[in-house]
Amino acid sequence: MNIQAKIFIGRVLSPADGEWFTFPMERTLLQNKLEVLHKGHEMMISDWQSALPIQIEEHDNPILVNEFIQSLKKYDEATLKLFLTAYWYREYHLTDTLNLLGQRNFKYYVDVTDTKSLGEAIVKAGELGMALRDYENLEQTSDTKRIRKQNVIDLSLVAHYLDFEQIGLDAECNGCRIHKSLGTAFMETTAS
Repeated sequence: MNIQAKIFIGRVLSPADGEWFTFPMERTLLQNKLEVLHKGHEMMISDWQSALPIQIEEHDNPILVNEFIQSLKKYDEATLKLFLTAYWYREYHLTDTLNLLGQRNFKYYVDVTDTKSLGEAIVKAGELGMALRDYENLEQTSDTKRIRKQNVIDLSLVAHYLDFEQIGLDAECNGCRIHKSLGTAFMETTAS
């Protein structure tokens, strides 16, 4: 994933009068360029381009935007996708994103581009649980655990009988959101 953004910083009264910056860049170089560009005028971000699913507002501090993009470089691709999906899920609020990820109250799926693939990811993750073959043999005995293990059917083994579209739709109705461009899905859960 290309971790960079092009930011046009212009003057508030003349937004087209400014310069394009490619972030991340070295902090002191950015500060020096901004000082030269500023020349007593109030500055704003008047345009930006990035393949990253991030949100940049016109009054964001360019130095903080640069540091944020620079911080994304430290993640491996899988962790970066998780972070960017959560960041998008939390509507680009960094503090909320960090709190949510820190509390680990979420479900996260990869290789998801639509409702059906979400259902497939849920089954693959084993979240539909198990079914028992023979309920009658489950009397409360000291041997119950062994009997249960023998009678358990992994639902992923009968996946071809399942309606993945409906499973995915149920998850979406419960708050799961699909990020198509990242190929991920994310859902906040209650504390356990």
